[in-house]
Amino acid sequence: MTESEYLFGALCEGSDVPNRRIPPSSSEGERSADYVAKFGGLDVVVEVKQIDPNPEDINFEKELLEHKHAVSRSITQGVRISGKIRDANSQLQKYSRNGAPTMLAVFDATRSLSYTDPYNVKAGMYGLDAVVFGVPSDLGENPYVTGYKSGGRQTMTEDMNTSISVLSVLFQNEQGIPYLITYHNRFANIPLEPEDLRAVSAHQFRLSEPDGEHMPDWVEV
Repeated sequence: MTESEYLFGALCEGSDVPNRRIPPSSSEGERSADYVAKFGGLDVVVEVKQIDPNPEDINFEKELLEHKHAVSRSITQGVRISGKIRDANSQLQKYSRNGAPTMLAVFDATRSLSYTDPYNVKAGMYGLDAVVFGVPSDLGENPYVTGYKSGGRQTMTEDMNTSISVLSVLFQNEQGIPYLITYHNRFANIPLEPEDLRAVSAHQFRLSEPDGEHMPDWVEV
């Protein structure tokens, strides 16, 4: 059992959420999700993923522990989350097609960096932020901002990864008690309502609607 699976089980137990493991698929090449959990009276299919430290993460943490500082490195925001989204979607598709709401629960097992902070999650789901500039006819004047848009790398769109109803990040508080922070997929085939997850999710967010003047951002619901 991975640390993430242990934490999800503890979350359900501590919140009195009935849950059961899903048996492995008997079909060759087909993977099952991990759990069915009853949230808000609904049977939600859950896939639990864990972000494990890669060699760069391990070296970075080692430097911090030994020297109290480490050389910063370039990391593309959202990459580690987007990989989990694509992988989980392939496992959750069959359940979504059969009418079940689904959850991708992600636990970041790295210790020195956060791959599951709100901006990493937003970039992983909807792509990097990009500012659109206009060029004035008078080249002696400075370019000006005309709007905002996604800068690419989206993994959740009207046509991609719609089988995931919500992406929830697993955390532990100072007492070691697990809790979720949940981000709703605006393109989900089968959405979950915030009330369905109140018992297990400390905070829930949806992305604001794009208006061309402001970068869409998380709004608590």
